[in-house]
Amino acid sequence: MPTANCHTDVTYCIDAVGPVYYPELNDNCKFSIDSTITQLNNSIGVYPYVYIVTDSSGNTTTCTTTYSVVDYDDIVLLYSNTNIYTIEEAVAPEPLFVSGGEFYTSPAGLSISPSTGVINGKSSKVGNYLICYDTKSNCPDTSCIEITISEFNLFVPNGVSNNNDGMNDVWEIKNLNYYPNNSVKIYNRWGSPVFQAAPYLNNWQGQSDASLSIGNELTSGTYYYILELGDNSEPRKGAIKLKID
Repeated sequence: MPTANCHTDVTYCIDAVGPVYYPELNDNCKFSIDSTITQLNNSIGVYPYVYIVTDSSGNTTTCTTTYSVVDYDDIVLLYSNTNIYTIEEAVAPEPLFVSGGEFYTSPAGLSISPSTGVINGKSSKVGNYLICYDTKSNCPDTSCIEITISEFNLFVPNGVSNNNDGMNDVWEIKNLNYYPNNSVKIYNRWGSPVFQAAPYLNNWQGQSDASLSIGNELTSGTYYYILELGDNSEPRKGAIKLKID
């Protein structure tokens, strides 16, 4: 009986279709290709080549090599936020739908997982970085994005002017959203509380929520705040100059 060893299955990229591999035969054998086979070409598809092997006595056997022509991966690397603060520990990319690849970055200084792309801002140096993802597949694709690691600053303004001119109408503490367990208390110059919130949502415009004057506007003057971030750090204290027109 004839024997034949076909090549292992082969995958080609759509614009790089390679050769057809013929089977290894024993002596006095020849082969033909099943006449129903679709010719391998530069089109996406699966092409099983069945080789019919015949020896000098007319005995036959078959073996098969399957050729797959596939398209290149098509990915777009995205992060929902490309300005990452040094307080953020786990910023992940949007789903890529192509697994098994690798993330890499330049220059050095960015703390990133090469397998998941998760960025640790706390362990990174301030600066601008290029992050790329290579699918590492048979027909790979690479996508890159620029991100910035910024120093984290919590800015507490020292004034509110509730005159609806679009400037300082609200006591807005920049980057407070990174401390969801925060709380704020505001006192008048006699030490009586006039406003408190936990968490504070950057919405104070000079109104009082003290028990005797809920919702009433306060008078112009200097008030004092205690801001607790809820992260076991020391409370922040300061003065706010309120101007009511």
